[in-house]
Amino acid sequence: MLSTALLLLVACDGGLIGEDPLPWEFDDVFGLPNLDDDNGDRDEDWTDGGVEEENDFTSFTVSQEIVDSLGDGESIRLTLEGDTDDIRVWQNGNLRLGEGATTETEVSPSQALTLEVEFSDFLVEGTLTIARLDSEGAVSESASVVLQASPMLFNHHLQTAETVYAVESSGIGGNRPFIEAYQDALGEAFVAVPGQDYSYDPWIQDEIEFGYMAGAEHHVDVVFDTIRDRPLDGFAEDYFDTPDFPVMVWGSGRETSQDYGGNLEISPPVTVDGVDYPVGRFYYGEGGGNLRPNEEVRNMLRSQAVQDPFVLDISFLCVGHVDEYISFVPDSTSAKGFKMVVGDAAAGMAFVDSIDASHPLPKYRRLHGVSTVGELQDEQHLRNLQAEIQEDHIEPAIEVLKTELGLTDDDIVRIPALYEEAAGCQTWTAALIPGTANLIVANMEGEATRIFAADPFFRATDETQDDDPFIAEIERLLPAELEWYWLDDWSSYHALLGEVHCGTNVIRTPPERDWTQGLHLLDGEEN
Repeated sequence: MLSTALLLLVACDGGLIGEDPLPWEFDDVFGLPNLDDDNGDRDEDWTDGGVEEENDFTSFTVSQEIVDSLGDGESIRLTLEGDTDDIRVWQNGNLRLGEGATTETEVSPSQALTLEVEFSDFLVEGTLTIARLDSEGAVSESASVVLQASPMLFNHHLQTAETVYAVESSGIGGNRPFIEAYQDALGEAFVAVPGQDYSYDPWIQDEIEFGYMAGAEHHVDVVFDTIRDRPLDGFAEDYFDTPDFPVMVWGSGRETSQDYGGNLEISPPVTVDGVDYPVGRFYYGEGGGNLRPNEEVRNMLRSQAVQDPFVLDISFLCVGHVDEYISFVPDSTSAKGFKMVVGDAAAGMAFVDSIDASHPLPKYRRLHGVSTVGELQDEQHLRNLQAEIQEDHIEPAIEVLKTELGLTDDDIVRIPALYEEAAGCQTWTAALIPGTANLIVANMEGEATRIFAADPFFRATDETQDDDPFIAEIERLLPAELEWYWLDDWSSYHALLGEVHCGTNVIRTPPERDWTQGLHLLDGEEN
């Protein structure tokens, strides 16, 4: 009788009679494509087939508790399906499944089974089926685990800023005041790139974009090196091509201005018609014909899916970049957490009309051919041009942005802007008043959100910004929490048809929201 009673307490599937058996279920694996160079041999780590310095594998564990629940003669079968040539599964440094090995293996572990998953590229996907085999080899339990590599993700303006970069130049047309303002405001968080190393090419925003790839355990920053290939071409490799910070290139052949970083931008996270975009949406400008990014770049952006791209009109702009008239700034009082800033031609003309005609503009005399506000008010061609740009380009772009980002009028701040047919631009236009929307958000952790924008010099003297009505109007329109820094970019950027954002770049921390909250976007599904 005693032996019978003891038998009634024998473990069933690792638990006593009356206890719930251990659930045969496992978390999915979200990892990084192994595209950096941890061992410094100038090859992507995937091509090296495993290196000692490797830190981009993603761990997956069958727990000790589950292993202990296996009865005599029981084992575990692992089966890999999906992109099997682009996935490797390692155990204790030995390749068990995937590229270079088999797609199925059987193990009888005595200790917790720890596997390391490696991916070859962005968005590689597979399934690892974990089957429990009884002593006869029959499947008694089975579970499937999704193995998913991160997409290439690009930074938006609301992500925490880490380091700000600008190229330093000197002499006539130099940017010392611009550089010094950054240094004074940001200290060690600002890096002045020596201009002499790159032939004083100032357009650091256009040369590169920063992004990242993110797994469950850590992230890797990525530099997207555009095919602009001007004197700053070597900057990315000189500063960032290190383990855990790879430099990548998409596109080939002859570039257009639309391939440059100022035309490749990302919105903050949004929800559109019930569809959540947890890490924002990519947008870029096209102007008809060949005025659009390289086909390889467009295909790459579409293929990443999670930041599903859309297109804006830049056909009225001489340089042709979306950052010339669209940006985003944080706003803690807004339900969405931000305001979209639009350089609005109608608002620009209304602002000019609100200023006394005698208001002097000495800074504008040489570059723009006007000396007072009254001369702007009286220029009928300029007035007609603003009306045309507003009707044919700005308003349609705002409607696209409302539709694609789920915005309302309350989410949009129309800031004054004036556009002119600049020298050398034929009928295309550039900013007459230095473009405020072309700004930088520097929101360092634990500090006030600083906004760096172009000094409009809409005043009688360079000595002080305190009596500049344009500055006062912008700061009135935008969230009070923002701390403004108005940089002198007149000769070094504005006169060359660019502004602050064009001449600056920022490394940002990946957002708090995980991209995997957007898995529904990979298949084009709604929430």
